[in-house]
Amino acid sequence: MTRILKNSVSQALVSFYSLASEVVMSSAGEPKLLYNNRGVNFMEAHADMELRELQLYKPDASVGGKLLPKKKDRVLCIQVTRLKCGAVVVACTFDHRIADAYSGNMGRDGSI
Repeated sequence: MTRILKNSVSQALVSFYSLASEVVMSSAGEPKLLYNNRGVNFMEAHADMELRELQLYKPDASVGGKLLPKKKDRVLCIQVTRLKCGAVVVACTFDHRIADAYSGNMGRDGSI
C-alpha cells in the first residue's frame, strides 16, 4: 500500500512540482522556492490502536496530533499511519505560501 501511494505521489508531483521544493530565503530576505529535486517528506508510522478507538471528531484526545507529520524544510509532508486493525490514515501538511490560490498565481521565477 505504501509503495503504491509513494508512486502515486511521485506521478502527481510531475504536474505540481512546486510541492516538491523547499522554501529558502533569498539574498533580499524574501522567501523563494528552491527546486532541488529532493521530493517531499514522506513518513511511515504505526499506531497501537484500532480505527474504532480513534475519535475523528476530536483526534487530539485520542492520538494527540500524532497522525499529522511535522513539517520540516519541504513544502509538502505526508505521513501514512498504519493502525492495529489494518486501517491506514494518510495525512499531510504543507506550506500555505505555496499551496494556496494566491501563491499559485505568482511568477514562475521562484518568487513567492
